[in-house]
This record gives sequence, structure tokens and C-alpha cells, in this order.
Amino acid sequence: MPGIVKSEVVKNIAISEGWWLDVSKSITPSTRKLLENYSGIAPDQVNSHVEETRLQCFKLFPNPYFGKFDFLGISINRHPRYKEILERVFSDEVLLDFDCGLGQNIRQLVNDGVVIKNIYGLNFDERHTILGWDLFRDQRTLSETFILGDVRDRLHRLSALAGEYQLIYVAGFFGSYLMVYQLHIARYLIERLRPRKGCWIFGLQAANLHSGDYPVPHGGPMVYRHNIESWIEFWKEVGLLTGTRWRVEAVLEEPVLDGRTHKLMVPNTRRMVFTIIMEQGFGDPLEETT
Repeated sequence: MPGIVKSEVVKNIAISEGWWLDVSKSITPSTRKLLENYSGIAPDQVNSHVEETRLQCFKLFPNPYFGKFDFLGISINRHPRYKEILERVFSDEVLLDFDCGLGQNIRQLVNDGVVIKNIYGLNFDERHTILGWDLFRDQRTLSETFILGDVRDRLHRLSALAGEYQLIYVAGFFGSYLMVYQLHIARYLIERLRPRKGCWIFGLQAANLHSGDYPVPHGGPMVYRHNIESWIEFWKEVGLLTGTRWRVEAVLEEPVLDGRTHKLMVPNTRRMVFTIIMEQGFGDPLEETT
């Protein structure tokens, strides 16, 4: 009961602040197509099904991520190297979706023909996985796809298939922490990759034209937001700490905002889309650098 009361209070705040959005305006064509074709939900039931999922999510996690339907956002297929990513996974390379939420990107991969055994999603809270199964109606087929992290230590929990991933997708995770924690995150992700040249860490994150510590919208702790220059330097430091070498590909894009979100956004905020390519792994023979 206390959780339900809290969620109702927060919902009223969300409505007043403009981040409780209308379901009919919040489902993108690609997400609607996925729910209809992959999950088998009738077109006239999609809105009510998604709204019911949001209400269930919000009772457990009353925050803007669910209030604004961000959990529906499919992003992996908009990555500029998505075609190459698919080709690699079709060739039996293994991909991990790190902090995958309700797993919408996992479902997009499956819908695009990827074999289930080649993709995994990691969550920090089992309830996200269960809510994802409810949203996409696929617990029977994806029962072994999701890895549960250890909530007691958010950075020591990727034991399953450690060292077996060639591709790790990270959407938004780095930009949710200060620099010192980002370094820890990078080190532990690298330990989960096959330590060989050609492995990728790719994804997107909130960024800023001027790198530094910033407050996040709707309250919360300070976080470090990179620009391209600081992101390149960050991976140089990661390389020194791990005995690896990386090439950084990154672009900054204007964030897609409505007027209400824009009022809360830190000036000069951008979205960074990146691919971090391992050029020297700790399992590779040493190479001369110039």
C-alpha cells in the first residue's frame, strides 16, 4: 500500500511538471510495429497494453523513465553501424545489452533475425526483466536471455559468459555517473569482452559541448557529461589502466526534446553516439605503436 500511495503522489507531480505523457502520442511507429508483429498484440490493443505496463512499472519505479515512456525507446537499430552489428551477430559473435531495462533492444534484434543464443541482456533488478516479459509476451522464448546482476554490488556482477562477448551495447549508462565510477564501469565491461582486437563497446549517452559535472533533470546526483574530446581522453586512460588500446568513433547529435523537457535540460546538452573499438587487447600479442 505505501508504494502505491507514493506512486500516486509522484504521478500527480509528474502530471503537473509535464512528464506524465499521453500514450497515444508516445508509441513510435517502430515500437508499435514490434509490439504488433513480434509480440502479436492486436493493433487496437497496443495503447491499452502499453498503458497498463506503464502503470505496473510506475508502481514499482515512480520516475520519469516510465512516466515519459522512455522504456519503449528502441535505439540500437539507429546506431550508424547497426548493419555491421547484425552481420557480426549473424556470424555467431555474442552481444550483451548492458543495463537493458525492459529489453526493447533485445526484442528488436530478435525481430531482425538474430539467433537468441547470441544475445544477452543484463539487468540490475529482476523486476525489469519480468516487466519486459509482460510487455512483449515472450517469457517462454526468452527465459534464458536475461542475466540478473547482483544488487549488492552494481559493478561486480557479470559472471555469466565473462570474457565471451565480442559486442557490448551501452545505452545511457556511462552518463549516469561521475567520472570515477565511469572508469570502474569501463574496466568491468572490458573484463567481459573477449580480450582481442576488434571487440566493440558501442551505444549512446547524454553528453555536453562542455565536458564536466552536471545536475540531472528532475533532481538526483551530479553526473559527468563528456564531449568528444574528453571521451577520447577517457578511453586513453582506460587503456592505460587495463593494458588495452582503443579507437573512439563518436558524434554529437541534437537531443530530441519537447518544450517541457527543454526547460529542464542543461544548456549545450547533446546526445553522443559512439563506437569504441579495441585495437589492442590484453590477450593480443604486443604491437608497436607510433
